[in-house]
Amino acid sequence: MAVKGSVPNPGTIVPHLVVRNMQKAVEFYTGAFSARVLYRSQSPTGEGERAHLRVWSSLIQVSTEESDYKRRQMVGAFLAAPESLGGSTCVFQVGVPDVDAAYQRAVDHGAFPALPPIELKSAESKFADIIKPPEPVMDWSNTMAKRIVNYAQQ
Repeated sequence: MAVKGSVPNPGTIVPHLVVRNMQKAVEFYTGAFSARVLYRSQSPTGEGERAHLRVWSSLIQVSTEESDYKRRQMVGAFLAAPESLGGSTCVFQVGVPDVDAAYQRAVDHGAFPALPPIELKSAESKFADIIKPPEPVMDWSNTMAKRIVNYAQQ
């Protein structure tokens, strides 16, 4: 039985993030982006965790990296946390009505202020970039980047 709100609509792409520390990831997304935890459980292998989060109108799945997958060459063996990859493979872009407030809230909850809010004259909008570094905080090479964009002006 599916958890209410945790199944995407047909044709919807749902990002699946792989992290090392589920608790810290959930704390960041709930604090910085008002995410709601819809579902959280142990992974089928019992080695890790997984969670379904609702961030505004989007669904995001988060799971912990499972080293046993690689050893056993199982499905998911090539999924890794940013720390294991030495960086991230994606950037999330999210539209918000107030870029300055969203940016500040994310920074207040531990995101690195990569690019403060700026006006884009060519697009008649405003955007900012933040990076949520995993532990240790000073290792900026291992990051998950997000772009906050004001679509209300377009």
